[in-house]
Amino acid sequence: MASSTADSLGPHEKRLQYVVVMRHGDRIDSFEPLWASTAARPWDPPLIEEGRVRAFCAGRKIRTQLGFPIHRVFVSPFLRCIQTAAEAVSALCAVEDDPNTMSSGGVLIEPSRIKVSIEYGLCEMLNRETIRIPPKDGDWGFSLCELESMLPKGTVDHKVQRVYNKLPQWEETVFEARNRYVEIIKALADKHPSENLLLVTHGGSPFLIQNFKCFSSLFLSLFLPLREKHALYQDYIAHCILNIKFMPIILRIDRILGVVLMKSFDACTGEGVGVAVSAFMQGSTVYEVDFCAFAQLRRLILEEDPSSTAEDFEVLNPGHFGIRYLPSSSFRDG
Repeated sequence: MASSTADSLGPHEKRLQYVVVMRHGDRIDSFEPLWASTAARPWDPPLIEEGRVRAFCAGRKIRTQLGFPIHRVFVSPFLRCIQTAAEAVSALCAVEDDPNTMSSGGVLIEPSRIKVSIEYGLCEMLNRETIRIPPKDGDWGFSLCELESMLPKGTVDHKVQRVYNKLPQWEETVFEARNRYVEIIKALADKHPSENLLLVTHGGSPFLIQNFKCFSSLFLSLFLPLREKHALYQDYIAHCILNIKFMPIILRIDRILGVVLMKSFDACTGEGVGVAVSAFMQGSTVYEVDFCAFAQLRRLILEEDPSSTAEDFEVLNPGHFGIRYLPSSSFRDG
């Protein structure tokens, strides 16, 4: 039976705390590019049905495959994250684990298993790199009561004090957003040291993916003339650079130019989930985060009367659940 508190390693002396940082499910504007042109809230796209299914299945995977229970969930106020959390929490709290069930509809849950809270600090990176059409009046229109009503009944914890009582300032830089994500992960873990957490947040804007492809084309136009006498080599590089799955090959072929490209793309996908890997696994560079991908963090907590101390987080199996990254040795160490 799963323990009700973080894994114990000794009688009241030390224990392991786990934090899972998960990206939301499939957002509608990734599949319907014109959706934002007619949407009342173009900055806040919902999930498509496939996104709900993916979120529920991710919750089931977390429950059945990670080997530790989730006690508390924190979620970004953006609609796609709320909808993702609703599905994942339903899977985590399901009374029966039916592998044929693909969404929360009709699922009987035990709400006492998990408590859920909305946390502004987990929100999208607030700048025009990720949000092309922000609200003109600066009002994001988040109604906590309305958002909380979308979460599974009986799971919302109204007593938790938020780390961020309001959204970050608009036009925050990538560097500021990265620091915010690191800060919020640590702060939430420190506030709940005896519990394992699931943080539902963001992992990369579809518009930034498009920007990356444009950058790739520019990189290609500069890169290929240097090898113009080698037609076969050019064709190979062209094939690789236009397919993100071949990113490790690109970096090994031309390390110097590859570093420039990689740093640019890391800034694009370096939101919550990417930061959870790159910030706690020194030298790593995240270059792709799937919908509902998640990172696992673990740290040792030492009990010392009357308080406790925590060691640094370590990243567990970063490439196993939809996150693609390069360790430092892939291009920095030669």
